[in-house]
Amino acid sequence: MLLYGSWARGDAGPDSDIDLCLVAPEAEDRAGLWREFVSHLRSEKYDLRIFEILPLHIKMAVIEEGSVLWSRDVLELYEYFYPFRREWDDQKHRHDLSPGEMRELIAAARRARAGGGP
Repeated sequence: MLLYGSWARGDAGPDSDIDLCLVAPEAEDRAGLWREFVSHLRSEKYDLRIFEILPLHIKMAVIEEGSVLWSRDVLELYEYFYPFRREWDDQKHRHDLSPGEMRELIAAARRARAGGGP
């Protein structure tokens, strides 16, 4: 279980929710697991997410800014995160592109596919 978001960064305000992320790579029923945890939360200020179903850019926010609240094995947890870090290293530049740059890349890919070159 990790704390991430504004509370982990130290910039939470009075209206900030508390972002929690449950890492459960071997869970077969993630929806059931989520319901089980949420049923024990006593406040709607908690926003509980399951790591494995998050989009990659949010997974990276959890990994990079998260604070481990509980883990059976912290070293194993960080080993589990390693492939996500590698995948992000390969894709991060796409998130940093402006809309115009993205359109240019898509147009170039379409031209290349059609045999028109870059």
